[in-house]
Amino acid sequence: MEHSRFKDSLLLITFAAALLLVVVQFDGAVTLLGRLLGELSPVLLACVIAFVLNVPMTAISHRLDRLFAVKKKRPSREAVNALSLLLTILALILVLVLLATTAVPGLVQSVRSIYALVQQKIPEFLAWLETLNLDTGTLEGYFQQLDLNNLLQNLTSNAGNLVSMVVGTASSTIGALTTFAIALVIAVYGMLGKATLSRQARALAYAHLKRERADRLCHIASLLSQTYSKFLSGQCIEAVILGMLLFVSLGIAGVPYAGVLAVLTGILSFIPMVGAFLACLMGVVLVLMVSPIKALVCLVIFLCVQFVEGQFIYPRVVGNSVGLPPLWTLLAVLIGGKLLGIIGMLFFIPLTAVVYTLITENTQRRLKEKKIKVN
Repeated sequence: MEHSRFKDSLLLITFAAALLLVVVQFDGAVTLLGRLLGELSPVLLACVIAFVLNVPMTAISHRLDRLFAVKKKRPSREAVNALSLLLTILALILVLVLLATTAVPGLVQSVRSIYALVQQKIPEFLAWLETLNLDTGTLEGYFQQLDLNNLLQNLTSNAGNLVSMVVGTASSTIGALTTFAIALVIAVYGMLGKATLSRQARALAYAHLKRERADRLCHIASLLSQTYSKFLSGQCIEAVILGMLLFVSLGIAGVPYAGVLAVLTGILSFIPMVGAFLACLMGVVLVLMVSPIKALVCLVIFLCVQFVEGQFIYPRVVGNSVGLPPLWTLLAVLIGGKLLGIIGMLFFIPLTAVVYTLITENTQRRLKEKKIKVN
C-alpha cells in the first residue's frame, strides 16, 4: 500500500513538472511537437491508410472464413490476412482503372464544355450587369485572366519563375510520393500482422494495468474500431447510392452534366449535413447557365433524391451504424468543423458516437447499481 501511494505521488509530481514546463516554454513545446509530427508523418499516414483499407479487408476476410469453413484443412490466419489484403489491393486497383478509363474522360469532357460555356456566357452576364448601371470594369479584367491565350502568354513571359515553380513543385511532389510509399509499406506490414499487434497490445494492457482497467481499455478500443469501420463503410455505400440515383434521375430528365453532378455530389456527401446542399447549389448554378428550365428541374430532382436519401437510405446505411441521435450528430459536425475543418466534421461523428455509447453504458450501470428506474 505504501509503495502504491509513493508511485502515485511520483507520477503526479512528474505530470505537474511536465505540465509546468510546457506552459513556461509553450512556443518551444509547439515547435517540438510540430517537428515530431513531421518526423512521424509516414507513421501517421500509415495508420490512416491501414484504417481505411482495413474496412474492406475485414469484410473480405469474413467471407473467406465462411468459404474455408467447409474445408477440412483450413489455412492459417496469416494466410487469410495476406489473401484478404491482396484481394483488397486488387479491388482498389480495379476501381481506379475503371474510373480512369470510363468516368475520368467523361468528366474531363464535361469540364471542358463547362469552361467553354462560361467563356460564352461572360459577355452576356456583363451586358446584363451594365443594364443595372453597375461598373463592370473590374469584372472584365478578372474574366480576361481566365482566357487561355492570355494565361499562356503570362506563363511564357515568366518562364524563369515558372521553372523555379516547377522545380519546387517537383521536389515537394517527390517528397510527398516518398512519404506515401513509406507509409504504404508500413501500413501493409501492419495489416499483415494486425492479429499479432492486437495480441501484443492486449498483453501490455493486462500486464501493466488492473484487470478492470484493462478490460475497459480493450472495450473502448474495440468500440472505436467497430464504430469507425461501420461509419466509413456506411458513408462509402451511401455516397455511391446517392451518386447513382442522381446520375440516373438527371440523365432521364435530360439535365446536362449529369455525370459531373453525380460525382460531385458523391464526393461532397462525405461532408455531413452540408455537403449535399453545396452540391445542389453548385449543380443548379452550372445548369442555370444552359437553361433556367433545366436548372429548375435539376433543383427538383436534387430535393427529391435528398428526401429519399435522408428518409430511407442514410438512416439504414449510416445512421444505424453509429447509433447517434440527430442532435448529437449536429453538435459533432459543428464542433468538429470548428476544430479541424472538413476532416473534423467527418471524424467527429463516430468519435461522438463512441463517447455517447460509453456515457450511456456508464449511466445505465450506475442506475442499475442504485436500483433506480428512469421513465
